[in-house]
Amino acid sequence: MKSASAEFVVGLLAALGRNDESAALALLPQAQNDLTFAAMMRTAIFHSSSSPFFYRKLLNAWSAKGRPALKPSSRTVRVEILSDCTVDGLTPYLTLFCAAFGLDAHISIGPYDSVEQTANEPFDGEPPDVSIVLLSEHWLKRHIGAGLVSEGQIDAATQSLRLISDGLRKNRTGDIVIGNFAPTSWSPPATSVFAGARMGQATAIAEINCRLQRQVGDSINVLDTALALHMAGGHSASPKLAYLRAHALLEDRGLVQLAREAASGIAQLFGRSHRALLTDWDNTLWGGEVGEVGFHNVVCGQDSPDALGYYFLQTYLVHLTNLGVLLAAISRNDPSMAGILEENGDLALRRKHFTSLALSWGDKSESVSVIERDLNFATDLMVYVDDNLVDLAEVLSRFPYIDVVLAGPTADYTLNRLSSARYFNTFRVTEEDTRRHEMARIIAEQNRAIESSSSPKEFLRSLNIQLTVSSVNDANRPRVLALLQKTNQFNLTTRRYVAHDLDQLVKDGAEIGVFAYSDKFGPQGIIGLMIVKPEAHELAVDTWLMSCRVLNRNVERAMLEWAEKKSAGRVITGAYIPTSKNKLVSKLFDRFGFELIAEHEGQRNYALNPHAKHMEESNLELIYE
Repeated sequence: MKSASAEFVVGLLAALGRNDESAALALLPQAQNDLTFAAMMRTAIFHSSSSPFFYRKLLNAWSAKGRPALKPSSRTVRVEILSDCTVDGLTPYLTLFCAAFGLDAHISIGPYDSVEQTANEPFDGEPPDVSIVLLSEHWLKRHIGAGLVSEGQIDAATQSLRLISDGLRKNRTGDIVIGNFAPTSWSPPATSVFAGARMGQATAIAEINCRLQRQVGDSINVLDTALALHMAGGHSASPKLAYLRAHALLEDRGLVQLAREAASGIAQLFGRSHRALLTDWDNTLWGGEVGEVGFHNVVCGQDSPDALGYYFLQTYLVHLTNLGVLLAAISRNDPSMAGILEENGDLALRRKHFTSLALSWGDKSESVSVIERDLNFATDLMVYVDDNLVDLAEVLSRFPYIDVVLAGPTADYTLNRLSSARYFNTFRVTEEDTRRHEMARIIAEQNRAIESSSSPKEFLRSLNIQLTVSSVNDANRPRVLALLQKTNQFNLTTRRYVAHDLDQLVKDGAEIGVFAYSDKFGPQGIIGLMIVKPEAHELAVDTWLMSCRVLNRNVERAMLEWAEKKSAGRVITGAYIPTSKNKLVSKLFDRFGFELIAEHEGQRNYALNPHAKHMEESNLELIYE
């Protein structure tokens, strides 16, 4: 496989680091191969520019190359936008930002100022995967007026929003995203007051946004339009002249940031958001080289502006781990330097926050390989931050689908680049997400212990693994939907079902097994899913997926045992449909004694005779709920 050219990547990163956007754009046509171009395009797209023309020029450069996929296994997503304003200007930016996450966005725009009517009508054509509702401040003023607002007016606005979401839920099968409301372009006085039974505009908008957030559910999500407007410059990006001239939703710079916010949220819905942050240490997370100055003399803490900047950067990373982002260290240091995480009380980060540590004197790309094995997913879902241009380019040349961030020269620059790119944005956070960091850290330690054990089988027995299987319910449904969208490697058919599809499958008689894992170290939560379809003479395995964090623990064998019980003596059939990422399970059916019965264009169909001899039992306890 070709690699990305380090020379051009270094030049691009250096140009963006000094905000020389013209120089960065000039480098793009010089990319020596498709991988180099894709890596450079993504790096430029994630760069935060105050100029909308920068992104227009990126779009032109991408189009000149035929708009190639910027990530592997690019997924087509149909996006419908409904608004009471003109939103055509949003389309090019949303297309570009989606591409950086590996999404090929096909965007349609509903009729102008007909949101309520369109939402309550069936969609004409292939239904969208995502419907985005963007309502302007002028729509809101029709409900709450331009001055003091009553509770009744707030109730009316909230009811109108609910009618829109209910209509979309009835007439669409995909996810629904509704933008919240920002302060008005020309804010009246006394926006935060309470005056008897009425309140100011800002207070009313905050209340409406809170009520909108309470509508979030299986398919309803809130897009933070207010935050996007704030990040785009606030008042200067709000729709003033653009609305007067073209009834545009936002000024162009506001549309850029709204598109970035929407694309990162859509990426999360479809399993394409980043899941791990790989970070250098010296002069990235703190000032100075720990091996030279010692544990207690690096710059971080409360004692100076520079120290406080590094402390704020570290607290940002701690927050990411609380949302389920996995944190890993790549540092050219002796492994003993990890002691700083416990010895230095001025740091916000501790050893417990890192799922994986790769401290060595070798190439940074070798450390990335170590982390990739620890985390059990590919580098296209990772972000790597370092203050050294050569190290960034060396990693990107070997792993062209990783995304990279140039740190420094001070911590606030690093924090701004990480935050403004919206790598880790999310529309929703599940209980599983909040525990993912701790679960992944435990699994990584266990896997290393298994590898070093003289008797891996004995070690597995000592874990006292238990599997619990249940059907889909309100509690586990968000995690089930997330697994269907995000699981790529251990996924035999990679069918991307959404909430509506699950309901239809159950209605049609399918049985869904939701598998949760625990061992003596604690619970790992829901790690697997099987969907089987009972038929007269066979049981068809429609979907079989599992988190790679419990690979090689006989869990997959126990899942098959569940299907065997459901088969009641019938033949079990299944298919392996190859993708660029699921080679891991290409021989899974063969391994368990299934017979290959047909093969066409890469897809292999299998059958398991209930009386055939196959692999030994898992010896795992399977608890039915």
